[in-house]
Amino acid sequence: MPTDISETGLGRRALCRSVIFIEKHLSEPLTLADLADAACLSAGHFSRMFKLRTGRTPMAYIRWRRVEHAKHLLNDESTCAADIAIRLGFFDQSHFCRCFRQETGVSPGRYARRLPDTAIEKELYDLLSSILPYDSAVMRGAHHPGSHHYG
Repeated sequence: MPTDISETGLGRRALCRSVIFIEKHLSEPLTLADLADAACLSAGHFSRMFKLRTGRTPMAYIRWRRVEHAKHLLNDESTCAADIAIRLGFFDQSHFCRCFRQETGVSPGRYARRLPDTAIEKELYDLLSSILPYDSAVMRGAHHPGSHHYG
């Protein structure tokens, strides 16, 4: 009988439910309880299993996804760091810049000057592919590098 929790961490269905929830609510304040509810697990168990599966705590994963999304927004020269911070649920511009630097090793401004949009899409696709099964709902909905669809 199949189980939703594997020895390698969170099961595919629970992972997909939580990742889809994160993506839908990325700009909102998210709590561990919100994510655990989406995965239909207790908060403590969800946190342990999520980290086993993804290599990141749920809150670190959310921060990473926000930074990944910010990378796309930084390619629009008319979008400033303060607007990105507000749009993606960071406390303020300083918080956004600190998190961005922790994730990428460079400031948002420096990153925007060095990486074209298609490279960001490929990096994101490769990272998501490494943690999500290809046949999951998330990956079926994902667009391949170069598709330029952000909806």
